[in-house]
Amino acid sequence: MTDAGRPNNESMNATGTMPARIEQLVRQATGLRVRESDRERLLQWAGERAHGLGGGGVGGAEAYCRMLTEDGDIAQHERELLSAQFTTGESYFFRDLGQIDLLASKLLPELIARRAGERKLRLWSAGCAAGQEAYTLAMLVHELSPRLAGWDVRILGSDIDGAALEQARRGVFGSWSFRALDETRRQRYFHASGDQWKIDPLLRAMVSFRHADLLRDRFPDAATGLEHIDLILCRNVFIYLDAEAVSRITAQFAATLDEGGYLITGHSELFGHQIAPLRTRMF
Repeated sequence: MTDAGRPNNESMNATGTMPARIEQLVRQATGLRVRESDRERLLQWAGERAHGLGGGGVGGAEAYCRMLTEDGDIAQHERELLSAQFTTGESYFFRDLGQIDLLASKLLPELIARRAGERKLRLWSAGCAAGQEAYTLAMLVHELSPRLAGWDVRILGSDIDGAALEQARRGVFGSWSFRALDETRRQRYFHASGDQWKIDPLLRAMVSFRHADLLRDRFPDAATGLEHIDLILCRNVFIYLDAEAVSRITAQFAATLDEGGYLITGHSELFGHQIAPLRTRMF
């Protein structure tokens, strides 16, 4: 501790490396793969959070990381803060136009044809950030709406970041979120609000949002309707996670998907990972 009562850079041990126990606890609590470039910053973060909660120093940082593995509101809130600090939650509408085109021209029509007897469709944006991906799904579904008249269509967006979810629920976005969205859709689905844009109420009503910790929550979950999902988008999430976390989450995704359903990730995110019983399909 410094004489000001703040943790100093004793966050590294005598050899200049991060204590292995702290890295292990962070992986256990959040699934995050701690990159070499993030280790010093992580120790500083843990020490500062420990100090704020009544601890300090390396010992305080380790106690803080042990607390992250527990249940309860405080631990959940700290996991949320840590995940937001060491991942990039920024997204935008129609991100990855190749995948969006695949959804619009192939996957959604295929799923609609398969579900014609039941007339229901379940779509989940897992790791939705501020909602841009979930609302992108809503736009695609709305453009297919003549084929879905009278259907029970549910679109869920989930994320660990509560602040991002609040923005998603408000549905107000700056111009940076529109860098891949054509002007016709922006004019159709958004209304100017000062220097920002607010999503049309019709589209907002198509999407629900909820907090979800993909590593610690258990799904499928019949109580919340999180089962028999036709399509899960989980893009640019697995790049931050270690192999064990990826395996656990994909296994739960597989159990949550309906027979023949799809999981779409970012390109090459699952390369080299064990993802059975999921199998890769190329288009």
